[in-house]
Amino acid sequence: MMDALHLYRALERRGTSPALTWYSAEGRVELSGRVAANHLAKIAGYLLEDVWIEPGTVVLLDCQAGFKQVLWGLGALLAGAHVAVGQTPSGGLAAVVTDAPERWAGSTANGVEVLAVDPAPLAMQWTGESLPPGVRDAAAEVVGASDVFMDEAAHEASNWQLWGGVSDLDLDRDLVSRPAPGPSPGSGPSRGSASTGPGSGSGSDRDFSSGSPAFGAAGARARLLVAPSPSQALEAAAGTLASARLVVVDDPEDAERIGIAENLDEVRH
Repeated sequence: MMDALHLYRALERRGTSPALTWYSAEGRVELSGRVAANHLAKIAGYLLEDVWIEPGTVVLLDCQAGFKQVLWGLGALLAGAHVAVGQTPSGGLAAVVTDAPERWAGSTANGVEVLAVDPAPLAMQWTGESLPPGVRDAAAEVVGASDVFMDEAAHEASNWQLWGGVSDLDLDRDLVSRPAPGPSPGSGPSRGSASTGPGSGSGSDRDFSSGSPAFGAAGARARLLVAPSPSQALEAAAGTLASARLVVVDDPEDAERIGIAENLDEVRH
């Protein structure tokens, strides 16, 4: 049965082969399986050992869709968190991972850990306005976390099934999923869409050139996801990365060109 720990181990086994590629206005970011697994280990360890979240408590992702948002979501699941996206759940919060910490000024007084993650791909610390009192610069702090994930039982308390439960993916063909109309990005995963990312460490495989991408895994199975909401991006990563590469394109106008450049055999709209 797939879960956050199996996903983590599958990424480790992939080694230097590409796992997650994200095209945005800032450029192209590519993470190998090994690098993605390293991020998940650091994030999970940081949440458990530095932030001291308890497995089964809620971690909210208040971030724009991106490879950092995806990695923090998967890392939180590996740590056993109940991950929510966009909207504050009815239950209490243990921590908020946010790229807009000003929205959470004062929340630390209520016992909520507010973790600021700069959305810029190369940012290894918060680069915006001064952080509100009590807000942690998670992008900087997580770098010092262990590269080895130790607590292999914590993930059992997570709400993995909400995000990774759609595992019946058609991975024998390459798909393009366009943004789904209807629910807002914060309303949770969209089961009706055909969907298929905190790079803080210095070991990330990054390519910000505007030229052609590397073709090291041209024959690998891949899914192409276009302009996802944050919840769609996390759901796609949870359901895909254990067995296929995920390519995400922010701009729908670039989807077909990138599908060809990445050697994806079939493009569907």
